[in-house]
Amino acid sequence: MGFVNPPLCLEGSGRTFSVRALNQRGEVLLAPIFEALGACESVASLALDAPSNGMKGTIKPAADHFTEEQRSRQHSIFSVVRCLRDLFSCEAEPMLGLYGAFGYDLTFQFEPVRSKLTRAEGARDLLLYLPDELLVVDVHTRGAWRLTYDFSHGGKASAGLPRLGTSVAYVPLAESELPFRRDHAAGAFAAKVGVAKKEFEVCCEPTC
Repeated sequence: MGFVNPPLCLEGSGRTFSVRALNQRGEVLLAPIFEALGACESVASLALDAPSNGMKGTIKPAADHFTEEQRSRQHSIFSVVRCLRDLFSCEAEPMLGLYGAFGYDLTFQFEPVRSKLTRAEGARDLLLYLPDELLVVDVHTRGAWRLTYDFSHGGKASAGLPRLGTSVAYVPLAESELPFRRDHAAGAFAAKVGVAKKEFEVCCEPTC
């Protein structure tokens, strides 16, 4: 599956989130989303944000005590995701949905873990897009098809509006800018294997 020029994106960092329209088609969706999130029990605050062409909000803290079965149902960014899922849910269109990436720090929304490592400023825990055009390729049936969606609300509709986006050229990092990932010096791991093999020889000697 693939898509380009999605009309809308959802971003989350900690207990804050934002929903932004990425083109005119996304602007049609802001009003119903603002209404739905405003009624969401887990949303503590919500306000339109003109500079970002969308809205920003905060999520209520999780309850101090809850049963294990209710852990994933505590107030979190997933409450916002579920709200948007329910808003756009359509049984006849199972591929209409949110697509993107989830970060590891999302686990902190369910566990009271104290962070020790410094996070980059502006780092996102979640980035999801709502595409209104999808290219689907089925390698098993050797079929491919395109799905397009239009939305309407309050007298406004996306039908006829162009699907626009911004292109960003890919610029690879220079070799000197790549992060250092090796935690062993050259040959250090092989030396550990050599020590382990000797230990195994001692431990596995037959006894009479």
